Amino acid sequence: MVLKKSAHQLFTDRDEPRKAYWDALRVLEEHPRQTYVITYYGEGGIGKS
Repeated sequence: MVLKKSAHQLFTDRDEPRKAYWDALRVLEEHPRQTYVITYYGEGGIGKS
């Protein structure tokens, strides 16, 4: 059982965060008159920007 992610997984395995981001944007499109704030956070240097 692997408890820590390898460097390869940390820098390339982003399917889950990417899906969550796009799902949130879809919700915004469905409710254009409501106000939302989306935050994206994590450790420095892992490619958030």
